[in-house]
Amino acid sequence: MALLLNALLTLIAGARLWSHIFWRAGPDGPLSETPNPDLRRLTGRELGFGLLPTAVLTAVVVLAAAVPDLLFGLAQTAARDLLTPTLYIQSVGLP
Repeated sequence: MALLLNALLTLIAGARLWSHIFWRAGPDGPLSETPNPDLRRLTGRELGFGLLPTAVLTAVVVLAAAVPDLLFGLAQTAARDLLTPTLYIQSVGLP
């Protein structure tokens, strides 16, 4: 129970710190609540550059969870090829 409470309090502190540092609209001090004139909305291209990697990583995680045998099979093949270099040497045609 104490571990869960500690995790919750850490999450709250981290979220407050994140919002204080990155989501403020203006400078520090008495003018901290005034809007920042240098901020602007993202263009469609900029938004795509930000969302595309997130979508790809999310798809990879979902695919790895849905089809774990594929991931394990690829990992076993890679491990076998690393441990027996003769297979690699034969496949690339080296003497």
